[in-house]
Amino acid sequence: MADEVILPSDFYSEKKNDRKQYEDRAKLIAKLTLPYVIREESDTGTTSMTDSSNQSYGGRLINTLKAKMGMALLPPTASSFKYVPKPEELAALTGGNKNNIAKVYQVMSNNIAVVNAEIELQQIRTSLFDLIVQLLIVGSVLVEKKEKKGVLIHPLQSFVADLDDAGHLLHYVLLKNLKFYLMILQLRMLKMNTNFTRWLNWIRRVKSG
Repeated sequence: MADEVILPSDFYSEKKNDRKQYEDRAKLIAKLTLPYVIREESDTGTTSMTDSSNQSYGGRLINTLKAKMGMALLPPTASSFKYVPKPEELAALTGGNKNNIAKVYQVMSNNIAVVNAEIELQQIRTSLFDLIVQLLIVGSVLVEKKEKKGVLIHPLQSFVADLDDAGHLLHYVLLKNLKFYLMILQLRMLKMNTNFTRWLNWIRRVKSG
């Protein structure tokens, strides 16, 4: 195994070319369904979207499918999951006592309620619908879980990735607007006499050789 250090900018430029074919396909699908999902890099907030009669049908199809999939994964009036203990483990834990079994199921029920409440608190349902739309139209999306703050959806145009033969993620570079936070971090690291530039501008790639 040999290690090679490469700048994130170089890694991004290299993989961006590989990403283009998927972007082009996604833009074609978006024009027939929901054009706002993926736009040209030169577009701004004032750039008008192409109007097509196909969008009224394609967009309705995507929104209907999104709603059905979202409701199936996170139903609003029921739990999206349940605990089913193994009979032998439940018997070993409770000794077969009916009262103890009832207590175990009560604890599991309380835990399910806490998890479902946290799902609503972190607005996971809204993010799930956005995620489904990205997968239906673009086919690829990066999901970042924020501790106790829900999830962030990063569309295809904001990241590049390197996968192995089985499709498992090896490395990725994600574009974020973090100028303010990086400035604060730089000041803090300079106080600690740390080489901030070296720390910031590298990722490690492992190659077989």
